[in-house]
Amino acid sequence: EVVNPASLHWLGYGIIGLMKDKKMDKFWFILGNFPLISASEIEAVFGLADSEITCQPPLLTANLSDFKPNLAIKRLAGTIKIGQEMSENLTEDELVNRVVDELRIINGKIIFGLSYYGTGGRGDAASFVGSLGKKIKQTLKENGASVRHVFNREAVLSSVTVSKNGLDTKGREFLIVKQGNKFCFHTDT
Repeated sequence: EVVNPASLHWLGYGIIGLMKDKKMDKFWFILGNFPLISASEIEAVFGLADSEITCQPPLLTANLSDFKPNLAIKRLAGTIKIGQEMSENLTEDELVNRVVDELRIINGKIIFGLSYYGTGGRGDAASFVGSLGKKIKQTLKENGASVRHVFNREAVLSSVTVSKNGLDTKGREFLIVKQGNKFCFHTDT
């Protein structure tokens, strides 16, 4: 099916809002090289209407209930990553603290990575991700944790990097988007 680009709801950067009720969770889909086809695929597979998604490539968001991302990713050829939104409208310090809180629940050595999608980071996005990762790692180490931050020279970790470093099985990857002067993040599931 061919998608009319005008039928998708493309929002300006920073307008991704949390639309959550008691039964729905907001999920992020990182779209592949053909985002219009990927968005159409997500709509078709999950029976979503245009009004039920927001899309700003490479990010598509949708509110879903009883959603199992680990099964869904196997059905979606054009989607690179899926994750559940954890928080929004955070300052940089609040973002660091929320990620640290999420990582503290891991037993044993903590392995994590960060991917930054979009523009609007302080300076170069890759250096921003590296700096943020160092802050998180330092905070965890100060509390006695054994920590490894998976980092490459780009702002986004590839699926291969995520898999080879075990972030999809024994670690965590956090995806970050900047909304104006605030951040929101989700954990890759």
